[in-house]
Amino acid sequence: MIVGGLGYGLYVERTQNKGPRQTEPNFRVLSRFCLDKNFQLLISDIDIELANKPKFYIRGLLENGLVGEFETTIEVFYNAGEGMLGEANLQGKWLGSFTPYIGGGSENPIGAEWVLPPG
Repeated sequence: MIVGGLGYGLYVERTQNKGPRQTEPNFRVLSRFCLDKNFQLLISDIDIELANKPKFYIRGLLENGLVGEFETTIEVFYNAGEGMLGEANLQGKWLGSFTPYIGGGSENPIGAEWVLPPG
């Protein structure tokens, strides 16, 4: 059972970022966070710069209403601010790019109840 558990864990770790690429319109960034190799939460930019092998994560609301958590790069991490709405390119649990929508749309494109009305 131990060997089977280790084998399954290695399989899941290697295949989680594989699969077909998909473009997700109206992706809303709910939160973003960074962890170091010891799984300590990094808050400041200085901590992130000095960290040994940090990993970057973004939690977002998909257009179909599901919430997902995706690993990403430092560039995408800083490009995607919390609360932004944009187009995301996903592959498995990997967020490859995020392009924010520019301009003001006062409508609620994804039907989320928690978005405050304008004004």
